[in-house]
Amino acid sequence: MKSLLDVRLCKFFALPACGAMLIALLIPLPSSADEPGPGLVYPRRKSPPPVAVAPAEIPRPAVVPPRAQRVDTIHEETECEWGMRIAGGVPVWFFDKEGNTSGAGAYLDVFNTQQRLNFRVGVEGRHMYLGQDAAQSAAEFTDKTPRITYIRIPFSVEYIIPTGLEATDLFIGGGPDIVHTANDISSTSVGGHLSARINYAFYGNWGVALEGGYMWGDANRPGKDVNLDGAYITPTLNYTF
Repeated sequence: MKSLLDVRLCKFFALPACGAMLIALLIPLPSSADEPGPGLVYPRRKSPPPVAVAPAEIPRPAVVPPRAQRVDTIHEETECEWGMRIAGGVPVWFFDKEGNTSGAGAYLDVFNTQQRLNFRVGVEGRHMYLGQDAAQSAAEFTDKTPRITYIRIPFSVEYIIPTGLEATDLFIGGGPDIVHTANDISSTSVGGHLSARINYAFYGNWGVALEGGYMWGDANRPGKDVNLDGAYITPTLNYTF
């Protein structure tokens, strides 16, 4: 009796199971989630919209403008640069009538570096004897040689020319001279000179120079003039402020 009841229960539960299997076989499944099988419509999965990605900006190197170079226009364009120089030296005169003799001299230069101009004044002198005939009658005693105190005050305007050598300049110019004599012949007259001088700055503000030129001058006396023309050279030691 119990076995018959079990058989009937098994048949009762077996029939629905078989029906479910038959239905499952009749309905084909889709091949993939995005492609449904025939006869069935499945909603297609929508891909998310593309997100616009802005390209990353490549940092540009900072452009630093070049520093403007400082132009010193004060010295070159607007302002005149002035300087001063003092010098001492030993002038050697080669008089046409009196031969060679030397003296002592002092000089002051005021110069403009922008215009390359130099203004020079000096004073030179010594006691000297005169041997020319025009001076013999001026002697204090007839058996003595005339003697004078010779003072020359030269004024110059010179142009400064660079030589291309380090710390070396050439000065070319000229100007009037005041020629004064005392003792046996007392006279003051105006002469002149032309000259060239080369200057070398050898240590700091110190320098040496050598000047050469020709001068014209007279010692005037009644009825006769004593000739004091001649060439000269003057080595000097100078200091520039």
